[in-house]
Amino acid sequence: MSGDLAGSPRINVGLLALGTILSSWIGTTGASMLMIRPIIKMNAWRKHRRHIIVFFIFLVSNMGGCLTPLGDPPLFMGFQRGVPFTIHAGEAAGAESVECALNFQSPNSSA
Repeated sequence: MSGDLAGSPRINVGLLALGTILSSWIGTTGASMLMIRPIIKMNAWRKHRRHIIVFFIFLVSNMGGCLTPLGDPPLFMGFQRGVPFTIHAGEAAGAESVECALNFQSPNSSA
């Protein structure tokens, strides 16, 4: 891949904004796969570049999916097919109490 755009702050903000909007259209995984290479290549000359990848993950891989009107497309497809997304409060409380008990159990106990 070649090009003449250098990873200046203005270009980086533009690409992150484009990636965020793109991820709400084609999905977070597709947009991340499509946009990560140009971001890395354009900022290869920088000494400090880790923050760019962190912002990329926050914006394109996570927040961009919040902008889609359907939420997560696989969840929407499941909803259309009748998959129940509600859980009874009693079942949730029981599962959480078991999980808490397992998490707080001492590693040396015999229980």
